[in-house]
Amino acid sequence: MDTLLYWLDKIQPSERSLVGDQAFYLSQQAQAGRAVIPGFAIAAPVLREFLATSNWSEPLMGELLTSVLHINVDNVNQLKRLAQHIHQELCGAELPEEWVDTLEIAADRLNASVLIFRPCLVERVTSRMAESSQNFSQISGLLESRICPNRRDSLSQAWKETWAELFSARSLFYWQRAGISLQELDLAILVQPVWDAIAAGSLETGADVWEIKATWGLGMSIPAGKTIPDYYQVNPATGQVQQQTLGNKLIAYHVALNQQKKMPLDDGAIAHNQRDYSSVLTEDIDVSRATNLDFCQCIQPLIIEPEQQQQYAFQEPLLSELIRLTENLVSELGDRLVLEWVVCPATQPEIHENADFHYNSWTNLQLYLGQVLCLGCSPNQNQINSGHEPEKGVDPFANSHQNHPWLVGVGAAPGEAIAPAFVINPYGQLPKTIPPKRIIVTKTIDVDALFCLQEAAGVISEYGGMTSHAAILARELGIPAVVGVTDATKKIRSDQKLLIDGERGRIYQTDSAINPAKNIIINPQESSNKYLESSPQNQPMIVDKLSPNFEAIATQLMVNLSHTKSLEKIGNLPVDGVGLLRSELMILEKVGPQHPQKWIEAGHQEEFVDLMSDAALEIAQYFFPRPVFYRCCDLRSDEYPGQAELNPALGSHGAFSYQVDSSLFELELAVIDRVQTDGYTNINLILPFVRSVEEFVFCRQKVEQTGLNRVNGFQLWIMAEVPSVLFLLDDYVKAGVQGIAIGTNDLTQLLLGVDRNHPQFQHIFENPHPAVKSAISQLIYQAILLNIPCSICGQAVVMEPKFIDDLVRWGVTGISVEPNSFETTYRAIARSEKRLLLEAARRELSP
Repeated sequence: MDTLLYWLDKIQPSERSLVGDQAFYLSQQAQAGRAVIPGFAIAAPVLREFLATSNWSEPLMGELLTSVLHINVDNVNQLKRLAQHIHQELCGAELPEEWVDTLEIAADRLNASVLIFRPCLVERVTSRMAESSQNFSQISGLLESRICPNRRDSLSQAWKETWAELFSARSLFYWQRAGISLQELDLAILVQPVWDAIAAGSLETGADVWEIKATWGLGMSIPAGKTIPDYYQVNPATGQVQQQTLGNKLIAYHVALNQQKKMPLDDGAIAHNQRDYSSVLTEDIDVSRATNLDFCQCIQPLIIEPEQQQQYAFQEPLLSELIRLTENLVSELGDRLVLEWVVCPATQPEIHENADFHYNSWTNLQLYLGQVLCLGCSPNQNQINSGHEPEKGVDPFANSHQNHPWLVGVGAAPGEAIAPAFVINPYGQLPKTIPPKRIIVTKTIDVDALFCLQEAAGVISEYGGMTSHAAILARELGIPAVVGVTDATKKIRSDQKLLIDGERGRIYQTDSAINPAKNIIINPQESSNKYLESSPQNQPMIVDKLSPNFEAIATQLMVNLSHTKSLEKIGNLPVDGVGLLRSELMILEKVGPQHPQKWIEAGHQEEFVDLMSDAALEIAQYFFPRPVFYRCCDLRSDEYPGQAELNPALGSHGAFSYQVDSSLFELELAVIDRVQTDGYTNINLILPFVRSVEEFVFCRQKVEQTGLNRVNGFQLWIMAEVPSVLFLLDDYVKAGVQGIAIGTNDLTQLLLGVDRNHPQFQHIFENPHPAVKSAISQLIYQAILLNIPCSICGQAVVMEPKFIDDLVRWGVTGISVEPNSFETTYRAIARSEKRLLLEAARRELSP
């Protein structure tokens, strides 16, 4: 390798094809004397050399960028398996030691504890530039950046993981759909320090308006969907702010160090420094996606004080400075730019957990450019002078690849889908028919819209949360969902082609032609037995199945289900049963978009029992003799049109509603009785949202009147989700409760006083709050003392894998998760149990 790295302040125009547009445009600004975040680019040809010279176990890896890779991208299972196989092979390979040495020295010169690796796509074939450039400008955010601590092993891993982005399932799908061969692509990597900032954000220019987004702390919280930023509209003709809207900035992110090296941001920013950062970073910090801040230990959130939440993060004179800078850049590069900016002090301050983001606490603040992305810029004079005359009608500089989503919300159901949108008019009647495989866009997801999800490719809503029924159903159906998208029904039009990323809460525009029959959903947990695809020589290329070897675990692991369609996802997984069978969504599937009470009023009781018992029987039969815990209906008034209460979360639902009108509850008991009568005695009952012992006693008496307890082994549980259960569990057990299922969603909502459907509170549900953890540990401890089983079935288990360590240590009986999360949860439990056994053995051996 002639040259491995190129520093931003030294990149020449002739080296643009070696470093990519992102590094090239930023280097232009650095060399023009503007303040930019320093860094260097790992040259694009390095990946090609690494693939060609490494000793691979199979020819596929060495030929990834030199031969045509035939992929059936319409077979999602095969596509995912191939991408996973390439990722494992690439990230498991060893980089040459001299390369890692060079990277380590260069990273040390950046004098930062945390670095970001940004993938920079480079096209090698000039003759195809027009076609592929159009695709790159239309589809954004394809390749994900990586964040890692500044230490040798993490740097090497981040390097390889960034390379692997070129071969992700999403990328492979795009290359084939766009008619782009991997032979035409190279990938450079821009490496920059992550500096703590008081404020950060982006600016996107257009012919008629410029849009600025700003938040406290690090700007990566905006594309990650962790905050709603302040928003400014600037008139390009006058340079004046014509509109500004205060965002909802509850949290800010900063570099997770007890202290940072103080350094000037000019010449000292790239001064050689031999500091070893391993002493200030914990050992388990690893490489993370820049948009997945929940699992990035390099970056930590801070709660913003209520008073500061009401202040704009970007203030004068810095706002005016950014506008003047943008005016200059537009005159130089064109009117389609995306800038990333940060506001840092000249000397990096010490940042602690109680850090504040008040401007008067920071001194000598400076505005810095972190990224300059040029969309459709004109060729500059440097290239023309170098003798490379651009082809007529082709813009060789249009090949800019941006990482900015069009709209951002809260990721509520993982997966990715590309499909036309179908916008539901919030003020009109729901259409009688909705075309299948569309991305449903709605203001709020009531039962009418919920019913439409059965055949949808994805869902976008302006309101709602990751614990709503819509999000739960989307996760179980395996379709992506993004909620909390401001003005989605106004900004998105029907039939508009979208890419929805339900894991990161991102929405992208794509004008590429989409055949409705070819709409695709990529679910991150899809599996298949093997990948088999014919190569050009008609020789099959086989990637062996990632057959999981499930070792025995003591903790029961069950699944949450809502309808019979999910049974096909279970397969041969070692599931211990159904920990939560949600009747609300089963009822919706059978009854349709109407309140089940209307069926009762219309005299359809017998039909209701027939339909529901058929579904429950199919599930009980599938799992027999493993237990199935059927949770009775817990419908809230805001989920049905015309039924709203002033405060539906605390209104007439759950066990209390059975006391008000027991007709629906009695029909559900008849359903369970029918299943038992057919010989399936593995079905049990969970009562939802029980507020008092009196409510439970009323329901228990109804159960006894139906005769369900005549079956040996039948269990009657309650959901432990109302905080009063912390004080009344002993009384509940005395009254006949035989087990509890902890519902973390409502428990969190009621303990912390936050709306589970409000987009701005979703970060609270992603990571269990200390108060919630304390409550859960108390419930498990009490259950052990009272000799009753205790399971947990909320979203918190999946969102925070380390929480599983706590649950296993506390002695939880069982954990119940969505089918798509089963394998990862199983392995997390196995690791936790092994760790506990090892700790116990060490204690035994210690003197």
